[in-house]
Amino acid sequence: MSVAANIKALKIASEIEYHYTSNPKPKPTNPDFCIFGTHFTDHMLMVDSDDVKGWEIPVIKPDEDVGLHSAASVLQLSTQVNIT
Repeated sequence: MSVAANIKALKIASEIEYHYTSNPKPKPTNPDFCIFGTHFTDHMLMVDSDDVKGWEIPVIKPDEDVGLHSAASVLQLSTQVNIT
């Protein structure tokens, strides 16, 4: 990433938009016993990107389902797992 791109990314990061949930989840009573995949935060960070405009303004917003294209590389791992 070029220096100009880094400076632009820092400027954009300083403009984060916040949209807080109106329905917060109860917090775990003992964080030491949080089980992976069962406890989640109330919010998520989303940053859109465009080939022409580059990174857009980051937004912290209430947790929601994330739509992924069926060809997303994150889903392709399952085709490479060898069960023996």
